[in-house]
Amino acid sequence: MTFENLLGFYRNPSKFFLRERLQLRLPDDEDPLEEQELFDLGSLAAYKIEQDLTRRSLAGEELAALEILVRAGGQFPAGETGRLNFKR
Repeated sequence: MTFENLLGFYRNPSKFFLRERLQLRLPDDEDPLEEQELFDLGSLAAYKIEQDLTRRSLAGEELAALEILVRAGGQFPAGETGRLNFKR
């Protein structure tokens, strides 16, 4: 194994496995696994959620139940980021 092979393995083990063991070549200029995650709501989405939360809380619904409902709608990111966005 050459130093370049070792370096390629540590940079991207999946790509190294595909190239060296399965003899598959992926284009170098694009990453097919690249993703972008939502970390913040747009202003219109935030406004709609705020209006809905205000209406429901004035109707007497509890905040904890509303948080579960809103976060289950998939408009917030999962985990701690979504919880902090809801609290804000």
